[in-house]
Amino acid sequence: MNNENDFIQRVRKIVKQEKFVLGIGDLATATGVSQRQLRYWEKQGYIRSEQTTGTRQHRKYSYVTLMKVHMIQSYIASGFTLNVAAEKSGLHEEMANALRRLIGERLFRFSQRQKWV
Repeated sequence: MNNENDFIQRVRKIVKQEKFVLGIGDLATATGVSQRQLRYWEKQGYIRSEQTTGTRQHRKYSYVTLMKVHMIQSYIASGFTLNVAAEKSGLHEEMANALRRLIGERLFRFSQRQKWV
């Protein structure tokens, strides 16, 4: 039972976690979209990064952005314009966020029931 609870807590943490980040080079490699194109998409507001400060500014992209870039690229490959592809991927992002909240709530309820048993 302790192992189940530990697993549930780990999954809940992953579901809530938004700090899984990639550098622009890693994002480009993972998606096949050039760094130049990613910067353009960011400038146009289709994606966004978390910029870190220090001696140099570094763009860091979340897991959600990774998935969004994949979706945009998929729609573009299907013949949609960048603007339409970004719109369509935004709808998927809303659905993914709702699904993440739903899973998180279900796991929370499951762990609460396990405590009562």
